[in-house]
Amino acid sequence: MFAITFKNDGPERTIQYQSPEDFVAVQQLEVPDMEDYYQL
Repeated sequence: MFAITFKNDGPERTIQYQSPEDFVAVQQLEVPDMEDYYQL
């Protein structure tokens, strides 16, 4: 399990992925689920 906690002008949120490879694959999509400006 791979989890990332981030903040986007509000409360902290956590997104979980099955593996770091899954996270990288999602971020390479045309519309990723996390923006570059989120505070990790």
